[in-house]
Amino acid sequence: MHTTSNSPTTDVTLPPKPTKPSRVEEGRDERARPAKGTPEEDPDPRMLEEEHTSLTSNTEDIEKRFDKRISAIQDRLAPEKTKDAEKSEDEIQAQLEELSQQISNLRKEGKDAFIPSVTLRLARSRFAVSKATQEQRDYAAVHSLLQEVRTEIEEVRNEEELSIKAEVERLARGS
Repeated sequence: MHTTSNSPTTDVTLPPKPTKPSRVEEGRDERARPAKGTPEEDPDPRMLEEEHTSLTSNTEDIEKRFDKRISAIQDRLAPEKTKDAEKSEDEIQAQLEELSQQISNLRKEGKDAFIPSVTLRLARSRFAVSKATQEQRDYAAVHSLLQEVRTEIEEVRNEEELSIKAEVERLARGS
């Protein structure tokens, strides 16, 4: 109940505003009912299965057409690989594996092969790029990196083994 005062001396009490039931409570909401002409029970599972099959086959047809278009575009854009390029890629792959084995052997000998291994990783990633682009400058960069790895491996092999104990004794003597 609401009370309002029109004047300082008179209080008036108003009755509560009547509320009418909502359409859903009355069952009159048209949106809540099934569409006209359809049964109120669940639809037939066979009809649903047929509709699903139809939609699936339509989707598969669209995917096939899309795949054909994509492959046609890729064929037009992909550069032709020559036998020389394939041979070169095989040679580079063999060199990468050989250098990886040499680095592994250095580690087994107890030598620090960090720099050659990092350079070899860079050569591998550059090789992946060169296979994708098929550009001569990328292949040249790979060959340059492979030569750098070979140089680094030779430096590691030729390093003198540093004996910490001998070095400390030499510094302690003052020479």
